[in-house]
Amino acid sequence: MIRYEEIKKVMIAKTILENGSIQKAAKVLKVTPSAISQSLASLEKKIGAPLFIRQKGKVTATEKCIELLEKAKPAFHALDSLFAKEKNKLTLASLEIGTYESLAHTLLPKFIHRIKEEHPKVKVSISVSRTAEIIKKLRSGELCTAIIVESDSISGLNCIKIAEEELGFYVSSDLKDKIYDHDFLSNLGFGFLALTTDGLPIYMKKFLAQLGTKPKVTMTSDSFEVLRLAAVNKIAIAVLPKKVAEKNKGDLIELTTYQDKPLKYKGTHAIYLASLDRCDQEEAMYLAKLAKDSFL
Repeated sequence: MIRYEEIKKVMIAKTILENGSIQKAAKVLKVTPSAISQSLASLEKKIGAPLFIRQKGKVTATEKCIELLEKAKPAFHALDSLFAKEKNKLTLASLEIGTYESLAHTLLPKFIHRIKEEHPKVKVSISVSRTAEIIKKLRSGELCTAIIVESDSISGLNCIKIAEEELGFYVSSDLKDKIYDHDFLSNLGFGFLALTTDGLPIYMKKFLAQLGTKPKVTMTSDSFEVLRLAAVNKIAIAVLPKKVAEKNKGDLIELTTYQDKPLKYKGTHAIYLASLDRCDQEEAMYLAKLAKDSFL
């Protein structure tokens, strides 16, 4: 029989994943970080495998963790339904959500399905554009809710982190015989997100710093889908989120070394549900919760 304490430990693991660190999870649950660490260690011992990789204050979920939480998802949904309150309902007849291209292709369908499960009568429409355009629509009031990537221009918006995606260096699988050819890779160069007004986002700077040298920039774009296409067509080494890179199995491979140096740092970038103050914040929090469940 599964005991309450075991269910509690799995829920703690879910909270760690949702918040990106043990310290943040402790604040959410209003306990000490050491209590969270002890609970996690106990669960990992019972499972027989590590659930998170700890690195400089952040944690990254292992495949075992994702598998565990995926299996526990029906139980979480049942508990949510049991204790749901009226405020956790959508009061609108229709809902328009803004998002960027790669997320619309990869993660958003699960989110929409989750909304329709809970609220079959709500009409959901999606506005797909580049992150900068989505943020403009939010600020102008054209949109009340959007799911956006980490950006230097989100200040002033109410942002709730719903997921964190792992980054990697990817090249066309047709180049598998060239991935240790230093000159070839140097000439191929990199494709990554376009500079913002403040330069590269912090997560990209840290990720690229491990190369040790200033990389050759073959192309930049504010769309991960464009960067993915460039990698598939052997135009550049693309810096991509793992889910974007792996959506078509087999056409890209990940570099684990560059110029004989292991690429140890698995960079991440955050995904947020953003809204304006004048929009219903309880509704935004409810949507963020559904989104977190969908993105596990």
